[in-house]
Formats: sequence, C-alpha cells, structure tokens
Amino acid sequence: MINTIVSAIKNSPKDVILIDGFPRSDEQMKALDAILSKETTVKLVSVVEVEVSEQVACDRVLGRARGADDNVQVFKNRMKVYTEPLAGIQAFYGAKNLLHKINGERTIEEIVSEMENFVKSNI
Repeated sequence: MINTIVSAIKNSPKDVILIDGFPRSDEQMKALDAILSKETTVKLVSVVEVEVSEQVACDRVLGRARGADDNVQVFKNRMKVYTEPLAGIQAFYGAKNLLHKINGERTIEEIVSEMENFVKSNI
C-alpha cells in the first residue's frame, strides 16, 4: 500500500499532496518512514491531526448515521481501533517536529480556514 501511495504522489501533476487518514497504524507509519527516508523526490512536510473529543466525534458520526451499523457500540469499536495506535503516531511525528494539531471542536469554516492557512504556510 505504501508503494502505491508514494507512486501516486510521484505521478501526480501537483507539487503538494494531502493524504487524509494515513497512516492509521504503527506498521503503516514505520513503513512510510522507511520508504520516505530513501526517497529523494517525495518529502513529508507535516502531519496534521484534527483533535476532537470522543463525545463530539460520536455525536457527529451518529448525527449523520445512515445504516444499521451506525450505533454507539460500533462507534466505540471504531474509536478503539483508531485510538490504540494514536499515541505512538503522535509521539513519532512529534519527535520529528512534523505534528501539527488543529482544534476540531469548532465550526467547519474555522477548521478549514486554519488548515488552509497552515498548509499554505508550509508550501
């Protein structure tokens, strides 16, 4: 999967690429880091984390629920899968001074504005 992502980045006509929701595990993070450490044409500039509390995330997910599997128990299981590797990923990218956190408990306009300003300031 990592090779596919790096290949897609290399073949993109754009100079700046945003990847949403990756890496999601310690294994993906380490594999990406190993490939990028040998790469001369692709550079990881920043990792952005949009922080929200579990309650806000739950309210948002269940507020847009569409199927039978969109319920509190399924949400809690998904959150567990998401949060288990999170501390390690935060520590890894924090130690490399790549981690930037954005408060996600604001309006979508405020979040997007901050993210846009951050991205533009790093290109």
